[in-house]
Amino acid sequence: MKQIIILMFFLSFVELSIANDIKLVINGIDINKGKVHIGLFDNQEEFPNGEPKIGKILVSENFTLEVNFTDLTNGNYAVAIFQDTNSNGILDKNFFGIPKEKYGFSGKRTFGKPDFLDAMFTLKTDEQEVLIVID
Repeated sequence: MKQIIILMFFLSFVELSIANDIKLVINGIDINKGKVHIGLFDNQEEFPNGEPKIGKILVSENFTLEVNFTDLTNGNYAVAIFQDTNSNGILDKNFFGIPKEKYGFSGKRTFGKPDFLDAMFTLKTDEQEVLIVID
């Protein structure tokens, strides 16, 4: 009986740590103009220009792009996106530091570059959908 109780305890812990998914829906993409760079961040220090937890680069074939991030633990995340229309691997900016290519972030819209708390959302369900508009 004691072994069954211990086993049930460990199984309940495993259930709590089951990974979840995030589905990003990105609108505003210029069709067939370079690649879309997507970074999913889970810490404030790296967002938005550092190393993401997961990074993806996709071809911009449609106005809307759906991207799935799977097997994530519950917690706080933020997303940064830009469309690299000239395929040089960076978000190009003008003399004043204003981006010349489309970009966007998760969370509430702010003027300029948001911090992690502005862009943050909390993953706490089996599958969560996040809408991002780039411009």
